[in-house]
Amino acid sequence: MLVLNFGLERNDTGGSIAPDCIMAALIGRSCAPVCGGVHQSDTEPTAVFIVDHLNDAQAHRLCEMFAQDCIAVWDPSTNRGRLIGPKADAWGAFAPEYFILPTGERLAS
Repeated sequence: MLVLNFGLERNDTGGSIAPDCIMAALIGRSCAPVCGGVHQSDTEPTAVFIVDHLNDAQAHRLCEMFAQDCIAVWDPSTNRGRLIGPKADAWGAFAPEYFILPTGERLAS
């Protein structure tokens, strides 16, 4: 199981992404997604998804599809998180204080 934070503002047009569109893309990749809700991050509304798997190539493609620099991924089984996407390096390291759990709480709290 993985938890994903997916920002809902497109970087190319400034428009919004419907969580249902992301859900459909995850279903198309056989990731068995469950939506953990939409919560406000420090910068934008963020959809939280729980998936059974998501490899780097799939995550990278989702970022490209929805004009995202990267998505944050946390693996509760290892208690490790990372950023994946075409501009992940520009965002630095995974930051638990910004990562939103399905409850709306931050991972670091």
